[in-house]
Amino acid sequence: METQYATAPDGVRIAYDRSGSGPALLLLHGLPGSRQRWHTAGYIEPLGQHFTVIAVDLRGNGESDRPASPAAYAEERILADILAVADASGADHFSLWGHSFGATIVRQVAATSDRVTRAVLAGTVFGPVYRQEEVDPILAEMQPLADAQVAGTLDQLDVEMSSEEREEATTYPFAMVMASLQSLVHWRQVQPNQIRCPLLVYTGTNDHVLEKLEAQRAAIEAAGKQLVIFDGLDHGQLVDARKTVLPVVLPFLLQQP
Repeated sequence: METQYATAPDGVRIAYDRSGSGPALLLLHGLPGSRQRWHTAGYIEPLGQHFTVIAVDLRGNGESDRPASPAAYAEERILADILAVADASGADHFSLWGHSFGATIVRQVAATSDRVTRAVLAGTVFGPVYRQEEVDPILAEMQPLADAQVAGTLDQLDVEMSSEEREEATTYPFAMVMASLQSLVHWRQVQPNQIRCPLLVYTGTNDHVLEKLEAQRAAIEAAGKQLVIFDGLDHGQLVDARKTVLPVVLPFLLQQP
């Protein structure tokens, strides 16, 4: 499928592909990752029967440009990326479906833009995504790996890692992930009643966000939004288990205003 590019206001190029016909639906992957996750899981063809499906590579991922500074991953820049893709695709209004970090982006866009017609969040929560005290130990753990990756000394690093983990670390985008985490601490805390469009939130009983979302159920339902819990699904399966997820999400996306 042909890769197309939209240029964000700060000059970063955002890669995406487009297929199908009908109202626009943008798909946003998790971190790190790429739009290929949606292709591999088999969503593009069935969704394309109803929508113009626009699968996006978030900045720093896939075929999009890869700025390294935390400032490049500020909330307003990433939200501008999504609107730039929509503009490049000729979509005045659009639905959004995001997984993990992509779901957090959907949450923010749906709280700030009247262009979003429907939104689906897979594997994220309301309120703060990360607090500084949560991010600091992650960054401290990643920094030696990032330094060793740049120096080409991962095989000499004195940390407990399997051979598979060391191999994965040779190509892992440490700089982008660390920059994103540093930025996420400063993103606005969105609550369910701030979402401007119909919203479906889902997770699985084996997902790490389950406890927080269950605690937020009352606020979600009080705002007139939907929360669905899939039995047995973990965080990755919120996308990968298409045969379980799509029969629930597709009817929601197809509902008329």
